Amino acid sequence: MKNFILIPFVLLSNVIFSQNPELFDVTWNMTELTVDGEIVDNIVAEGAPFGIVFGDDFYSAGACNERQCFNVTYDNMQIITSDATSCATTLSVCAFPDSDKSENAYFNVLNQVPIRYAITSNTDEDTIVLTLTNASDDQAIFVDRVLSLDRSAKNKVIVLAPNPFTDTLTITSINDTSYDVMKIYDVSGKLQVSKQIPATSNLKVDLSNLSKGIYFIELLEKNTASVTIQKLVKN
Repeated sequence: MKNFILIPFVLLSNVIFSQNPELFDVTWNMTELTVDGEIVDNIVAEGAPFGIVFGDDFYSAGACNERQCFNVTYDNMQIITSDATSCATTLSVCAFPDSDKSENAYFNVLNQVPIRYAITSNTDEDTIVLTLTNASDDQAIFVDRVLSLDRSAKNKVIVLAPNPFTDTLTITSINDTSYDVMKIYDVSGKLQVSKQIPATSNLKVDLSNLSKGIYFIELLEKNTASVTIQKLVKN
């Protein structure tokens, strides 16, 4: 009778606590971050989405900054770091100051263990979705490929012309998306231009006051908090 009870228990434990193979060998790209019930804006840095990669006993997360944690254990429901001192952060200078703030929020979400995870499919976009939820119910959502620099690849695409430009830049939004705010940063991350812009899908702006060089243009849509970022060159 003793052996009869033990064998089903071992089989059941293997089912419940085995690692989910879909978690590994994937670069997960974050599409949404929610902290204290509010969506965190600017989840891109240096033109790339925040991401996370999982290995046998570590994970590595970040974009322009990087956070690595070792002595990590997994089952098919949660992620556990055994010792907070096993995590280290490598800091860089983000081109966009808001990205630093967002990335810090991201790292703080990962600090609270255990982190529950779930892997599902999004058949509409043909992606696999990873959802991480920490002890405070903060949540980060990822997909298994880069959809866009913003949250909605199908609707938020812009064209800058000409690029490089001399004085006047035309900003065209595909699918008639209207942006409300334009910000331009130099390569050091210093804000050079910040202005409200008309809600139109085809806008001409005079940037003759900018010096020649490389910039990053950031367009924000207030209603959805979507952010689109592209590289910009002035001759």
